[in-house]
Amino acid sequence: MGTVQEVGTVQEVCTVQEVGTVQEEGVVQEEGVVQEEGVVQEVGTVQEEGVVQEEGTVQEEGTVQEEGTVQEVGTVQKVGLVQEVGSGGGYGTGDGYGTGCGYCTGDGYGTGVGYGTGG
Repeated sequence: MGTVQEVGTVQEVCTVQEVGTVQEEGVVQEEGVVQEEGVVQEVGTVQEEGVVQEEGTVQEEGTVQEEGTVQEVGTVQKVGLVQEVGSGGGYGTGDGYGTGCGYCTGDGYGTGVGYGTGG
């Protein structure tokens, strides 16, 4: 007597769960406030007095008063506020090129100081 029993049970349970959540939030706020105030006062006062007396005896009295008062007041205020908030990553977050400082802030070419003004 030959009895052959073959019992084969194969169970394959494959569970693949792929949960991908990608959140990208980019918030960029740019606020630029530029105030430019230029005040230039030029006061020029020149007094010239010449007194010449000529008599048989020659008396020469020359009084020359030259008073030159030149006031140059140049006030240039440049306030640049640049706020860049980039959550998630942005180039230059919190800092832009030249934030708070523009080229020649406080001194523009000739601003507040004129070439040869007043004298």
